[in-house]
Amino acid sequence: MNFHPDDYREVLNLLVAIFNLIFGVIIYARARKRAAHILFSFISFGIFLWATSMALFLEMIDQNEALRWARILYVPPILIVTSFLMFTYVFPKKPLLFRYKIHGTILVLAGLMAVFTLLPGWVIKGVELNFTNDGKKIIYGPAYWGYVLLIPGYFIWSFGRLYNKQKYANGLKKVQLQFILAGTFISANFGLVTNLILPTFGVFDVNWMGPVFTLIQVGTIAYAIVRHRLMDIRTVFSKTLAYSLLMISALSFYSGIIIVSQKVFQNTLGEKLSILIGAILLALGFDPLKRASEKIIKRLFYRDSYSAQDLLTEMNRTLNSIVDLNKILYSVRTIVMTRLDLDRMAILLLDEKTAQFGLREQSGYDHIPPITFQEPLSCLFQIQKPGLIVVENLQDKENLKPEENAVLTEMEALKTGVIAPIHHENRLIGVYFFGNKRSGDYFTGSDLQLLEIIAVQTGTVIENARLYEKVNFQMEELKKTQMQQLVQAAKLASIGELATSVAHEINNPLTGILGFASLLLKDMDDKDPKKREVRIIESEALRTRTIVHSLLDFARKREPKFEKAQINEVLKATLVLVRHQAELSNIEVVEQFREGLPLSSIDVDQMKQVFINLVKNAFDAMPGSGKLYIKTNLLFIKRPGEEPSESDAGQPGASQALEITFSDTGIGMAPEVVARIFEPFYTTKGEKAGTGLGLPVSYGIIERHGGQIEVQSAPGKGTTFKIKLPVQ
Repeated sequence: MNFHPDDYREVLNLLVAIFNLIFGVIIYARARKRAAHILFSFISFGIFLWATSMALFLEMIDQNEALRWARILYVPPILIVTSFLMFTYVFPKKPLLFRYKIHGTILVLAGLMAVFTLLPGWVIKGVELNFTNDGKKIIYGPAYWGYVLLIPGYFIWSFGRLYNKQKYANGLKKVQLQFILAGTFISANFGLVTNLILPTFGVFDVNWMGPVFTLIQVGTIAYAIVRHRLMDIRTVFSKTLAYSLLMISALSFYSGIIIVSQKVFQNTLGEKLSILIGAILLALGFDPLKRASEKIIKRLFYRDSYSAQDLLTEMNRTLNSIVDLNKILYSVRTIVMTRLDLDRMAILLLDEKTAQFGLREQSGYDHIPPITFQEPLSCLFQIQKPGLIVVENLQDKENLKPEENAVLTEMEALKTGVIAPIHHENRLIGVYFFGNKRSGDYFTGSDLQLLEIIAVQTGTVIENARLYEKVNFQMEELKKTQMQQLVQAAKLASIGELATSVAHEINNPLTGILGFASLLLKDMDDKDPKKREVRIIESEALRTRTIVHSLLDFARKREPKFEKAQINEVLKATLVLVRHQAELSNIEVVEQFREGLPLSSIDVDQMKQVFINLVKNAFDAMPGSGKLYIKTNLLFIKRPGEEPSESDAGQPGASQALEITFSDTGIGMAPEVVARIFEPFYTTKGEKAGTGLGLPVSYGIIERHGGQIEVQSAPGKGTTFKIKLPVQ
């Protein structure tokens, strides 16, 4: 076939045909059971037949062949408009419920018109060839006016349906329908003008452009079907329009160059050389044309768009310089809200203790209550992690699951457009709440992809910051504990100094009181009524001396006299001293001594003092009756820094510790009392019953033995003291 200046028309139509065939097959393969996809495949296949028959019709130079292809050429538009009309009954996201009166009439009329079109003389009566300009004129038959009514009628019907749908739709669905309506309206009007109106009046020079204009319609609807969300319909529409305009502009530019080269160079340089010059001019001019078109489209459609790369770069640069969790959350919120122009945003993080997602950072929200793992929102996160929950995806309420309906209700109440779960190593640690755009625009696919990237990337940053926050909190607590210990030590030291001086000052008169009381008692007759008062003086003086001795023991911190002893035997000897008091108080002492404990190096007298203090305190905490459990055990410390655990047998190189436990069934103590029980002179027994020195003295004794003493207590649940002493 020799090259002709008008061959570009056939080539362009064949390219459009191939594009639609491939695209239609892809769409059908993506969801072959969905009516919208099937109908779009029919539209695409109809355009394929239309563009192919247009290319063959233009190529034919035999009148009979041209007439045959002319009749075939007018059949695909019937398939296109019929499929598009049926498409409006299933778009968006509705099954095709066949109505025999409506849909049957549509199909019957279309089928009859297709038959009349193929029959000789009804729609296409003949073709006239004009070989001077390679033109072809179609002669119409009597049924052509039915064709003229059917094609625009089906289009108007389709546009009316789409217009009503978008009129009563809301949110994203409304925007989607508006863009589909606009894209189809543009391509349909171009096609009707070039292939129906102008040919009716005898103008056939531009009828080859009809299939080209379908690129606008096909590009828009195709993306709408492939992506059920249709979030990128605006972006795709702009790109489709841009490249369609670019193709038409390039085509016009190409045609102009070929015609000019033919007119200027053909007579002087010859046909082939003139074509070569035209091709060179086309190659030189196409790229500037392409860049100019893209610049215009970008200015029209992307004036207010943000740069996802710039946003992520800014976020990474900011977050890499911050370790404080509150500052990180504030920075993320500020950057995202500013760049995407959101009206509100909130960040909730999981509290592992309460198992709730609590609000940590927000702007624009009045109140977001804590979210538990049992609520629908959290359950949905766990089902579809780590994907986003988009309110526009949940608008089809009839087909929603119960938990999705609950989520939709919550999101609408909070005026939230998108919710993104924050994961770290497949573990849900938080939630992003994104409001809506201030401009009223919807979230495009690019927006959602960016938000998902942000949720994924910040998950690690947030988790690291939380660990840093936890470590800082622990350090502060440790510092606070150390400070309290220092304050306690200083307090004990000052009290010890005071106690020493006070004890010495009291001892001198106390010795005199006791001495004279003893002399008076010896000289007094037993029947003397005053002897009872003197005995009270002596008894109180002796009690005072006991307190003074305790003060001196506390103040001196006498170093223990260590000796090897069996702790079970020390306990048994101690219990002999308090057995009678236990019986009088109706208290049962339960001994749970572990056999075979190793000897330990202790001051036996001081250890008895500790045991007696703990036993008497237990008795006082069980007025009326109760049980006191005394247990001994052997602990095995595996490695330095590890907590001791029970062991049946020691291991080589390991240290061991004895554990002595005193557990009573008494009234227990409140937390504020537990916090002060080792303070000197602090007592809950009243001034007459206690001195407030028993436990502080016991604490000091255990400490000097290199051991530890711990207490656990709660009101109404009794008290447990645990003493741990090193074996070696």
